[in-house]
Amino acid sequence: MDFVDIGNPGNPADNTGHGAVGYNYRIGVHEVSRGMIEAYNTNSGGPTLTLHDMTSYGGNGANRPATGLSWNEAARFVNWLNTSKGHAAAYKFTTDGANDNISLWQSGDAGFDASNPYRNRNAHYVLPSEDEWYKAAYYSGSTSTYYDYATGSDTAPTEVASGTTSGSAVYNQLMATGPADITNAGGLSPYRTMAQNGNVNELTESGHTTPNDLASDYRVGRGGYWGGNSQNLPSGFDLWIPPNLEAYTWGFRVASVLPYDADENGLADAWEQEHFETIGVDPDADADGDSNSNLMEFLAGTDPKDIGAYFKPEGSHNGTSYAIPIQTMADRKYEVFASRDLVNWHLQETYTGDGTQKVFNFDETTIPEGPLQSATHPSTYFFRVKITEL
Repeated sequence: MDFVDIGNPGNPADNTGHGAVGYNYRIGVHEVSRGMIEAYNTNSGGPTLTLHDMTSYGGNGANRPATGLSWNEAARFVNWLNTSKGHAAAYKFTTDGANDNISLWQSGDAGFDASNPYRNRNAHYVLPSEDEWYKAAYYSGSTSTYYDYATGSDTAPTEVASGTTSGSAVYNQLMATGPADITNAGGLSPYRTMAQNGNVNELTESGHTTPNDLASDYRVGRGGYWGGNSQNLPSGFDLWIPPNLEAYTWGFRVASVLPYDADENGLADAWEQEHFETIGVDPDADADGDSNSNLMEFLAGTDPKDIGAYFKPEGSHNGTSYAIPIQTMADRKYEVFASRDLVNWHLQETYTGDGTQKVFNFDETTIPEGPLQSATHPSTYFFRVKITEL
């Protein structure tokens, strides 16, 4: 699943009253595909999500948009994206039915956000709010301009059945044609998202009423679909849909909310609240006296108040070869450096964290000619791991 950055925080709302977002976030370049839902069904262990049979509407290819899922079922998928990578679930389900309504997060729940009881603020993946969706579709950060259509224009897109031509969208097609593959569904928005006009109507997180305080409230949808006309596409048009309605002309995309750091100390506020019950924590302090700063513990995903919990890969050495297991976490980059003198360090390997253990292997007899090469074996080498937040 590919995401694009939506920057320019603090942008004003459009004349419709929508689109103002006060923070950076990311949103899916494409709609969620049928193949992604099948991956959920195979791997999640959760209730099965049943897609609409699109045989009469262009077919059931794995790269076609996931249609026929309700808002509740889309929320189940998003929760799996979070929990499969070690993040908090975005939406609170207290029953097991695939299409059961959510419950609202409460003040005693970790990650509760009084301004939006639907969404847990500790989650990483979410359904985009109406404002998040609207900004990604209709706003240009480079010109501080809202457009009427999600192709960076005030003129209706060219109607196509598929393709990626600039200024085009999949609409005004025969119903039997069906939606296009998610990667072949029209031109791009100013932020370079695809198919926020046409292809399938898209669910947003937002309830019809605010501040998302009624689990059964109708949800807002936008964008238009392959069989609709141009009246469904503009920024001034939206739809409302019950959270349990499964409709074959509807799909969705996913947003990714960056860890929020209001005090700009390099520590995600949710992490500070979880471990210190406040924000504004000194990132350079060492709360548990284990010689690892709070910032180091945040980056490593360890408990800053447990002296026995800190990042310390312990490798093995056999003659001229070394193996170092590295437990990773999502949204972190791990760079392994080697040195012979503890002064000059040389990058050997880079890993993108995904919650699994990586093993760095090093054999001094296969080192190419350069500063790490030794004339005798075995020799002495030092290793260190640098962790950065993605």
